[in-house]
Amino acid sequence: MAAGLATLRQLSSEVFEKIDGTASSLAKGFMKIAGDLGINVRAPRAGSIFQFHFTKKDIVDTKAVRLADAEMRRRLDLALLNGGVYLSPGHFCCTSSATTNADVKETISSIEKALDQIRPVARAVPTSARQFS
Repeated sequence: MAAGLATLRQLSSEVFEKIDGTASSLAKGFMKIAGDLGINVRAPRAGSIFQFHFTKKDIVDTKAVRLADAEMRRRLDLALLNGGVYLSPGHFCCTSSATTNADVKETISSIEKALDQIRPVARAVPTSARQFS
């Protein structure tokens, strides 16, 4: 606990703005690509922490998370991993002070390829069909 507090005290508002900005860029990039491909997704974010959910509905509570298509998220995670990008499967993602603009561009490019790969499945799954995990 003391180490965590000491670290937080060393971070400036500029560092927090940077990590929030990179997370925002990733979430917005994901949403734009998915929207362009006709895939329904949400990417809720709090500061540098964000998540991807395959759903038309806004993520406002745990029920909305449970109703999102978990199988599509697994397919995204696998497609990204096969493309050399590791996002914590099915869990929160985050950025850090080490995340660069080049990292963001490379990740968004990989997300675009992965979403394009899973798009036929995403369109074939009715919006009422959901995986519960």
